[in-house]
Amino acid sequence: MTDERAVPTSSRVLHVPVDGELCEADVLRVWEELRQEVACALTGAPGLFPGYDDLEWHLAASGGRDVLVSARAVEVLERRHVVDFEATLVLDSGDGAHPEGPSLAHGRGLSLVLTDRPFADPRP
Repeated sequence: MTDERAVPTSSRVLHVPVDGELCEADVLRVWEELRQEVACALTGAPGLFPGYDDLEWHLAASGGRDVLVSARAVEVLERRHVVDFEATLVLDSGDGAHPEGPSLAHGRGLSLVLTDRPFADPRP
């Protein structure tokens, strides 16, 4: 059963150093931090991340750019949450706003809810 309450989202701006490039490892690290924040908002604990169901990489952010990295729960169930992950280039609008540009990476994965309740043994 899906929970219809407000769906938590967490995001962060990641600055790519002037002499560097955005890499998959940086995005994955921030996605995991954000997934834990979303899980804590839903359950009070960071949960467990078994992996991604889907990953798409379009990395092309060169040095000196900002990237908006986000995680959003799209399906909330009792013992797991489906989380969408995004990384998009931040466009410079000149007015201090941070409009999203093209997608640099997208993913979807599970966040498992850990409980203290023992699982029932299905064997007779």
